[in-house]
Amino acid sequence: MPCRFDNPPLCLFALLVSLTAAAQAGAAETQTASDSAAGPLPAATTDQAAGRPAAAVLPAPLDNVVCNIAGLEQSGHLVLTDVKLGRSEDFGDEALIWTVKVQQPISCRHVTILLRRFSDVRFYYNEEETQKELYSTDLLYASRVAEGAVHGEILGQDEEFQIWVLLSLRHVDMLTRLKADTVVFHKPQTVRVRPLSATRWNAAESALPRWFSKRQEPHRMP
Repeated sequence: MPCRFDNPPLCLFALLVSLTAAAQAGAAETQTASDSAAGPLPAATTDQAAGRPAAAVLPAPLDNVVCNIAGLEQSGHLVLTDVKLGRSEDFGDEALIWTVKVQQPISCRHVTILLRRFSDVRFYYNEEETQKELYSTDLLYASRVAEGAVHGEILGQDEEFQIWVLLSLRHVDMLTRLKADTVVFHKPQTVRVRPLSATRWNAAESALPRWFSKRQEPHRMP
């Protein structure tokens, strides 16, 4: 648009419009170049978008079992990098094994505290409003972590160790056959024992044999 000097306001307005349009075009080109350089999203992002972090997807044939083990990553110190069916590094037991990577330096004692929150492991089958427990076990971890907790050792960034659940092929077949769909990791359940008075402490309330709970007659001399 030609600028006429006999109308300065109109000339200034036209100049501002031209500069704004040029700036917007440059920003659009920069954004397009940035998107092209970024490339496609990684596969892990797709898993998270589906609501199941990659570490929470168990290997076949248990890949349909939903679990909450990814909660171990919430502190920001640890991340789960791999899960597989194999043999544990310490004793060679058949197990479901996760590889844990240290994101930030952390003491072995702190690691054991975090793992204790997930140490009770239970597989379930859910149908309508009922939940059936199929198998229970414990979450185990590398002995060097346990020993390090005793000696006050620190795990450095990028160090790795294993955690696992004892799970033989027989157990895998059983869980598949019974259609297990959930595995829950949580703190060990505490059993509260109701205190009993002396008058109620008998064979019916305790596990002691009935002969032991019978009142003993005092020894009589002949």
